[in-house]
Amino acid sequence: MIVDVLLLAVGLVVLYFGAEWLVTASSKLAFALGVTPLVIGLTVVAYGTSAPEMVVSVAASARGNGALSLGNIVGSNICNIGLILGTAALIRPVHVAPSTMRLEYPVLLAGSVALYAMAWMSQTVGRMDGALLLAGIIAYTVYAVRSARKASRARRAANGGEEENKESKLPSIGLALVGLVALVIGAELMVRSAVSLALQFGVPDFVIAVSVVAFGTSVPELATSAVAALKNESDISVGNVIGSNLCNALFIIGVVGLVFELPVDARSLTFDFPIMIGFTVVLYPIMRTGFYIGRMKGGFLLLSYASYVLALFLFR
Repeated sequence: MIVDVLLLAVGLVVLYFGAEWLVTASSKLAFALGVTPLVIGLTVVAYGTSAPEMVVSVAASARGNGALSLGNIVGSNICNIGLILGTAALIRPVHVAPSTMRLEYPVLLAGSVALYAMAWMSQTVGRMDGALLLAGIIAYTVYAVRSARKASRARRAANGGEEENKESKLPSIGLALVGLVALVIGAELMVRSAVSLALQFGVPDFVIAVSVVAFGTSVPELATSAVAALKNESDISVGNVIGSNLCNALFIIGVVGLVFELPVDARSLTFDFPIMIGFTVVLYPIMRTGFYIGRMKGGFLLLSYASYVLALFLFR
């Protein structure tokens, strides 16, 4: 058991640094291309910080632990809203762009409800479900990239047609590749140790997935949002959380569902999935009221997440 705990800790550390390097490199590339901070948070940073969830989900499914894969995503989305956005708001009150409420939030809510409906109807997430989810995130990403390019062209025109950033992109590409390798190694260590611990303690895979593994793979989002809050980059904090949840529910489950049929833990349909939907629904009035997430709202989100984790271990 000691070896498994050590492997879990090492996996978390490697995941964190791998994601940190990937995000840093991706952000530099995005800035070099003239992309706005909000778009960076919703796309580049979101995909980068969701890389651990992707690697863990693929590795778990490949090892025959589909419940761990799906649980990782559900738990991560709850963690992103409750723990991560709550922490960012406590560090520094977060401002929300009105455009986020018009597009990204409705897409997130629709994607979360669609995933729940798929899981409920067939008790599995299969290839057809995966294809539909993947089509959704592709459509959203295409729209986001086109909007970013349009805004970038407008800024270049305002600057007389000059490029905004002429730095070499090769160092950033190299750092991103190193980060990806670290993510693969960290994810493998994490999956092995998490499954072993679940068997030794008699805890269902899904419970381990929505708690320990979900928090571990959400560490990159936590670090990114905390740093963004300290630097007063509200767009990145909010975009990171919403974009990561979109990526988790649509892209990761979409890709994994195309390759593996993911079984659904029956108890999760009446506990974890509804809580994920509940956090997503509550997020709307929290962000919409004044387009501002203050410390009181952040404290509410943190308290709600702590209550969920406590209930997870007491009543499961």
